[in-house]
Amino acid sequence: MSKWNKYTATKDWNNAFNRSGQPDLGGVINKGKTEEIKPDESGLIRTGYKTTSTEKELQDTSDEIRRYITRNNNRDLGVEVAKDEVYQYAVNNRIEAEDLELAPPDGCGMKPLYEDVDHPTDIEKFNMSRWENAVKQLDKDTTIRHKEYRQDMRNMISKIMEFFCSESIRQAIEKEDVFIEAQGETSDMTSFLEALDHGVRKLITPGLADNEIKDKTREDIKQMMLDLQIGDYCNSLLYIQKQQRAILRYKSILIKEKVALLGPFLDNAARLMREQQIKDEIQVNVDRDAQFIKQIYKEYYEFAMLPEYKQQHDRMITERKCGNETPYKREVVGGVVKGGLDNMLKEFTAIANASMQTLGQAVYIVKKKEFKRPLNLEYGKEKKPKYDIAINNQEIIVPCEFCLTTLKFEKGAANHTFNNCRYNSKNIDNYVGDAKKAERIAKSERFNSGRQDQKSESQRGRGRSHRGRGRGRN
Repeated sequence: MSKWNKYTATKDWNNAFNRSGQPDLGGVINKGKTEEIKPDESGLIRTGYKTTSTEKELQDTSDEIRRYITRNNNRDLGVEVAKDEVYQYAVNNRIEAEDLELAPPDGCGMKPLYEDVDHPTDIEKFNMSRWENAVKQLDKDTTIRHKEYRQDMRNMISKIMEFFCSESIRQAIEKEDVFIEAQGETSDMTSFLEALDHGVRKLITPGLADNEIKDKTREDIKQMMLDLQIGDYCNSLLYIQKQQRAILRYKSILIKEKVALLGPFLDNAARLMREQQIKDEIQVNVDRDAQFIKQIYKEYYEFAMLPEYKQQHDRMITERKCGNETPYKREVVGGVVKGGLDNMLKEFTAIANASMQTLGQAVYIVKKKEFKRPLNLEYGKEKKPKYDIAINNQEIIVPCEFCLTTLKFEKGAANHTFNNCRYNSKNIDNYVGDAKKAERIAKSERFNSGRQDQKSESQRGRGRSHRGRGRGRN
């Protein structure tokens, strides 16, 4: 028989709930070292891609990379990222004939013509010679700019991978053929950034096909816009800027999905016309999206508006008789768009700037939680339901009967009523579903059963010890 050891005596013991509800993890789990992002040339550690990144962190990293590029490159590469338009000569330095006649500096202007081809005047010859020299110089400049762009792109990619990606992200993505191709001579900086974002998402959510990742990206961005809070940045202006950036990307994804469905037999003019129609449709649909407008308005009204601006918006609601809507419902009056998501964000930007000028700091309103005094009254042996009475308005909150009696979760039951309980099937907005409700009930039964077993075992042990001591004394 092995010697009793107080350190290992209870190593195999566990209660009934843990035996049935917890997996066997094989002992102590070492969580390991968290993913790190290297500091840049200035020693600053920036937001970076990690295998644990949330959608908000992915968006923040994308924004940080773009700011880094535009701040550190004022040539064609930086202009491309700032405007989100691919540099015309990113892939080759060939100037098309029609582009030569564009106005400077993009072209050399209209090619001069001879009134009499056989007998041109001296001034006509001079103008033609000057135009031809300008074309040669433009060719030379374009070749130089093309080489500079390719070199800038190679340098910037190495910095992005070093300063904005964890080691695990780098090791995984650098081997992918699509990622390698995105760095080649037939690619551009915009395509590389898209390939990097797609590669990170594919690594974070393994097993998904490319089209599934695109669908998930679109829905994740939409959900992030609805979930984003001013408290995430403690800055109302930054919150609006993040929303505007996310909306632009959301629209871009929707436009690309629609354009990809266009038939291959459209001529260039018809395709351009159809693409513009798609852009206009997406703009209208997103701009009047009531869910976006309502959620962002509510967040900004509650946590970013100073009292004078709240009063102003309260008057707007009254004047427009909005009811449950916001005063930014999209309407077109006399050909001019009134309200809508874009106009609301522009208005909130102006409010944020004015508020910051007034206060001298970023605006983020932190609301104090109302103090409530709990009453725990006992009548005899049975406990009666707890009531919370708010001191300010004497509001009586009856605890959730389901959580109190079925789940035996007394502390949680005191924080809400059955009407807004997540396990109430009539609570349409927050109901978790029948499957999760049944799973939670079963979990509660296992837990309470385990507690009863431990209590019974403890009582039997105390009984034997008391009887033993009594016989000894007799």
